[in-house]
Amino acid sequence: EAHVEKRLGHMCRGLAHSFERVRPDGRVFKTVGGPMPSGGYVMCFTDVTAEAKAIDALVKAQAELEMRVDERTHELRDANRALADADEEKTRFLAAASHDLLQPIHAARLFAAALGRDIAPKQHAILSKLDRSIESADTLLRALLDISRLDAGGVTPQPKPLRLRPLLLEMAETFAPLAREKGLTLRVGSGDATVETDAGLLRSIVQNFLSNAIRHTGRGGIIIGVRRRSGMARIDVIDTGPGIPEDKQSLIFREFERLANANEGGIGLGLAIVDRTARLLDARISLRSTSGKGSRFSVALPLASLQHDLPMATPERRHRLERALKVLVVDDDIANCEAMESYVSRLGHQVSIATTAAQGMEHKAPFDIALVDFNLGESDDGLHLIAALRQQHPGARFALVTATPVADYANRAEMIGVAVLHKPLSAADLEIWLNGDPSRIAAE
Repeated sequence: EAHVEKRLGHMCRGLAHSFERVRPDGRVFKTVGGPMPSGGYVMCFTDVTAEAKAIDALVKAQAELEMRVDERTHELRDANRALADADEEKTRFLAAASHDLLQPIHAARLFAAALGRDIAPKQHAILSKLDRSIESADTLLRALLDISRLDAGGVTPQPKPLRLRPLLLEMAETFAPLAREKGLTLRVGSGDATVETDAGLLRSIVQNFLSNAIRHTGRGGIIIGVRRRSGMARIDVIDTGPGIPEDKQSLIFREFERLANANEGGIGLGLAIVDRTARLLDARISLRSTSGKGSRFSVALPLASLQHDLPMATPERRHRLERALKVLVVDDDIANCEAMESYVSRLGHQVSIATTAAQGMEHKAPFDIALVDFNLGESDDGLHLIAALRQQHPGARFALVTATPVADYANRAEMIGVAVLHKPLSAADLEIWLNGDPSRIAAE
């Protein structure tokens, strides 16, 4: 009676209404009512069971979808976290493994160099092939380590103002012997500019361009230079090689991508490293090439605000010492000690070796040069040893000879003014440093 009275009250007052009721058997009825314009009241009763079930199913489906999305999101988040942990673990492993993997290559290069000073000239061709094979293994290993560190985010640029022409002159001098060996000319253009970038990372880009140009150019030559374009400094490496077909130019920056005419070594990682390194530096890589007419590889960086604040570096003259040196070698790998002793002694110098930091400190005899490894045990490193040895031998020169990643020691070595020679060290670079010209190799 109460419901009837309530409904009659709505109708008498002319109030519109709309509601749904669910019957005990599950059916759903919708009731809609409202006054007529000319008097009276109309009501409509509709069975909306099917629509109600459809809406209910849609709501349930939406809830289930949100639940599945949430579950997948958690799964993806866990997978990404596991992937990041795996990348971090891989980076740590590569950092640790790289030191051990490069040790035998370092020893092999020095033993081969020592052998080269004893064997007959007619056997030098074989020894040269051996050295190139060791160098190829070194290049491959370094490329794999570099690209792994880049992919894992293990490289952080440290930008500083950099004058480009001295860098290019230095690199041209380094690559000149390789170019002459192939009968190629290598020239540096007259341009110059100052940019703010990480010198080591930019060097690796230009090194890849130069080594590729020399490797793939059969005759003619290479020119390297700087051009200023629209607020940018663009380093160009131009060669007279076979060129690159247009449909292949976007492919060569992929890993392990090699062209059909790439018949002189290389594993197809150099330009992939260039691409990743350029992204770190916010640099632009470009390529122009015509089949049969050569190529131009370029890297462009914004010009620094001050273009004349850095003095032009003048290369130090390399000179050959007229006297024998007393050299102390400290390395926890006995094979490296023996290899270094074998080569350096054949240069006419007197060598003493130590395999621990304690043995190095116990060496009381005076020496002119100390070549010290960075990793000397759990609690010792080469920079600590060098600092201690300097107090006892203030007139000596010191170099850190290591395969450890640069980030582990770069700032400390720079702060105390210690040159760094990277393993595997070539005999030529070692001899350059011994002769008193570390400028070409200390920044490698």
